[in-house]
Amino acid sequence: MAGLSSSYNDYNYSRLLGHTCSHRQTLFEQEASYRSFPLPGDKPHYAPDRQYIVSHIALEILLDFPNKSLTGVARTTLQPVNDGLTEVVFDATEMEIKAVYLQDEGAENQIPLTFRLEDEKLNLTLNEPKKATQVMAVIIHYQATPRHGLYFIAPDEAYPDKVVHVWSQGQDTDNHYWFPCYDAPNQKATSEMIVTVPAEFFALSNGALLEVLEGEGTKTFHWRHNTPHSSYLITLAVGPFVEIMNQWQEIPIPYYVLPGREEEAKLSLGKTPKMVEFFSEKIGIRYPYAQYATVCVSDFIFGGMENTTATTLTEHTLHNERAHQDFSSDTLVAHELAHQWFGDLLTCRDWSNGWLNEGFATYFEAIWIEHDLGHDEFLYEIYSNAQSYLSEDSGHYRRPLVAYTFNLPIDLFDRHLYEKGSLVLHMLRYLLGEEGWWKAINYYVTKHRGQNVITADLERAIEEATGRNLQPFFEQWVYKAGYPQFKLDYQWDESNKTAKFKVSQTQKIDNETPLFKIPVELAFVSPSGVRDTYKVQLEEKEHTFYFRLAERPAFVSFDPSNWLLKTVDWIRPKEQLLAQLEKDSEAFGRIMAAQALGKLNGSDIVTALEKTLKEDQFWVVRSEAARSLGAIKSAQAEQVLLDALGYEKYAKVRRAIASVLGEFRDEKAAAALEKILTGDVTDLVEMAAASALGKTRQPRAYDTLIQALERSSFNEVLRSGVFHGFTELRDERVLPTILEWTNYGKPDQARYSATLALGHLGKFVKDKEKEQIIDRLLDLLEDKSWRTRMSAISALQTLGDEKAIRRLHRTVETAIDGREVRRSREAILAIRESKGRDDEVKKLQDDLEKLSTENRELRDRVESLEQRLK
Repeated sequence: MAGLSSSYNDYNYSRLLGHTCSHRQTLFEQEASYRSFPLPGDKPHYAPDRQYIVSHIALEILLDFPNKSLTGVARTTLQPVNDGLTEVVFDATEMEIKAVYLQDEGAENQIPLTFRLEDEKLNLTLNEPKKATQVMAVIIHYQATPRHGLYFIAPDEAYPDKVVHVWSQGQDTDNHYWFPCYDAPNQKATSEMIVTVPAEFFALSNGALLEVLEGEGTKTFHWRHNTPHSSYLITLAVGPFVEIMNQWQEIPIPYYVLPGREEEAKLSLGKTPKMVEFFSEKIGIRYPYAQYATVCVSDFIFGGMENTTATTLTEHTLHNERAHQDFSSDTLVAHELAHQWFGDLLTCRDWSNGWLNEGFATYFEAIWIEHDLGHDEFLYEIYSNAQSYLSEDSGHYRRPLVAYTFNLPIDLFDRHLYEKGSLVLHMLRYLLGEEGWWKAINYYVTKHRGQNVITADLERAIEEATGRNLQPFFEQWVYKAGYPQFKLDYQWDESNKTAKFKVSQTQKIDNETPLFKIPVELAFVSPSGVRDTYKVQLEEKEHTFYFRLAERPAFVSFDPSNWLLKTVDWIRPKEQLLAQLEKDSEAFGRIMAAQALGKLNGSDIVTALEKTLKEDQFWVVRSEAARSLGAIKSAQAEQVLLDALGYEKYAKVRRAIASVLGEFRDEKAAAALEKILTGDVTDLVEMAAASALGKTRQPRAYDTLIQALERSSFNEVLRSGVFHGFTELRDERVLPTILEWTNYGKPDQARYSATLALGHLGKFVKDKEKEQIIDRLLDLLEDKSWRTRMSAISALQTLGDEKAIRRLHRTVETAIDGREVRRSREAILAIRESKGRDDEVKKLQDDLEKLSTENRELRDRVESLEQRLK
């Protein structure tokens, strides 16, 4: 699953703007000051006991579109784990149970069962104790109008163009809102879906389509999936979908989209067959199912969901050729496809081990990038994953990768689960080497195919496949938290031709964060380009290494291929950085050099960055050079950036240039950004220009941004850039406009950005306007749009006003989506902490004033005594 916090939600405007360190955060996401992942009241959670074994789930569904409800029959085939089973308990929420029957295997009769529905559980009393050898079917007739799990999309007065359709979303434990089931991942069964829909609609579910029966104005689709899978992976999507058929070998690979999106689907999803082939070959397990379908739906609450054989994606990933220049669906598509092995074929036993699903899918999307776009793009993806995780760790909370204490399972779907999980796998690949890594992966998938897994299964599989005991590694990186924070020092002894390299780990070492023991590479590159690479083992808090070399290195690299998750504190001489920027054969080293040079100044640095901006072959290096020129902020640097707009054609680099021109708060920068806003190569470049134009705070910016609001764009990115520009502009005239754009009926993605912008705008407007903003945000907590509600929570946290706490508590108590609950709880804590800091500051100010008064009085007494002595 690619979720709210993952790389595919809300299109990651911060990354799109080119702010590398905020990769995969939303545009206005802020750093929180609390550090504990478990919040007050959270409890340990473990996989539930299994009283029975489910072998098959068959659903018969009749959808009522006008009433957004369904009538269903759920037939679950099961048998007891132990003799003496007298009660069967299913998960079931907000549904009316009409009747329940029991049918023993081989029997024709269905015996009515007594039942009670309470506390999201359906308790069924069996007619007699059952033995472990007895197979039976529980048949439940029910009706539901689900608020969760199954979503009915339909037009309304504000959005008359919406297309009627339905889709489900089961992860983590939401399918029990629309059919009764054992809703935990540690149980697998085959599944069957018989669904009756209007004749003009198509219905997609798991597995193979067995038949389609036509009725009077209806069609009934019969799907069956013969490979056992967890109940959260059961899916249903119904609507007037258009099919675009593709295939890999004999396996069908259809795409389903709403009418009018066919060409975008071909462009956005077109690499899927190649991905199926690549993953099949690299994992060593051929794609294991009858088909692989993708359906794109409206208003999806995640970026994507890996339902077995039938992935659901947000329609916002569909894009045209113009957007394709600097936007791609490939990582999302690869992520959900990788789940067909890691998450579906092998499934975490409990959500605490969910990194075995999400970490693998995140890393395999990077591996696809490595295969498709090359090594440099791959390393940059790994670096970006690290920045995303580090941002959460340093600014939000720190937790072990496997954590059992939380409120709801969705709390775990964070940057640790996804990005840190991927980085742990990347380091395992480093330790095992290419041959050992792929051998271990094949063995792990082969051994546990069709099973539920925990982290120990991966650890043991690696040991059995390669002979490597990696228990210390897993103890450090999975069961404990944090990462090494390195402080480095390098010196050269010319007389002995010896390099002295000191490595210190400076992280606070405690029960949560260990001293890390891991190998690392050092590369010494001579002026002539000779590269000497050494691997050293880090085991102590401090190490000093000595290396005899033929000549003084032009520059030195620490972990040059970016294998390790880490931070580095290393002040290097300008000359080494300039040499690395020009001569390093590793693009990652040139990126690091470009970033470090942005912290320095001087005409020679600007000249070197200009050369890089013109000549480097890798777009990321050119983009980092642009960002460093923006950080330097000199007139020379500004002119280099303005000139670059005349020759740089690559959209992603143009976006980086536009984003940093806002650092130059002058007329020249504003004029250049205005020109971009009249039309550039992509909407994303224009978005960056809108954001930067507000930052210039030039008089012309307000009118230009107001005009830009009139234009639609891909996923509303331009308007989102405008709203960010408004917050940078700090002009109170923007308030009525932003308030207007939060109204229900405005384009959804623009509403999210406008809502978030209110939180930042409220920090510098007058008290009267601030009250207006708070009142609007409180109203938006009840909005029909889930993402708008989430944006309102974040904005209220940004404002930090105590008035919001009571309403946020109500959200905690009433919200059905666990992400709303978690964000509201976090916001309440952050607001209280902010108020506590404000009170502390005021007390300190009062104490200071009191001391100042006392000092004045004492000084007056001393002066009086001195006068008397005279």
